[in-house]
Amino acid sequence: MAKHWKEQLDPARHRNHMWGAGCEVNETRDLTLDPRWVYFVRECGFTFEFHSLGQLAVCLDYLSKKTRPSTRIPSVDLTDYGGDHSETQRWFERLPQWLFAETKRTRLVKALEQARRSFEVK
Repeated sequence: MAKHWKEQLDPARHRNHMWGAGCEVNETRDLTLDPRWVYFVRECGFTFEFHSLGQLAVCLDYLSKKTRPSTRIPSVDLTDYGGDHSETQRWFERLPQWLFAETKRTRLVKALEQARRSFEVK
């Protein structure tokens, strides 16, 4: 059974694993005056951490595709990643490969959709 929840951002505990992917938040704002939420979804023994609902949507879109796109980074696009192919790794390349087994992938998509609906209502 999927579990999802949200917590108030604590920079000491929460890391943004998906920087640059659907995260339209201002990192410099005062968290005591304007608190920010971190969203979690746990399914298949793995916990996803999202710093915005945009990140959740990007992840859901990626996992919804049965065939994943190439991970090759075009040589003209290196400025966003800070180096050549051997020096950079994007968020979806750090996901464990066992999550992409068809049965787990469909369970993850269902859990992420359910969590997104729940977070948008609250």
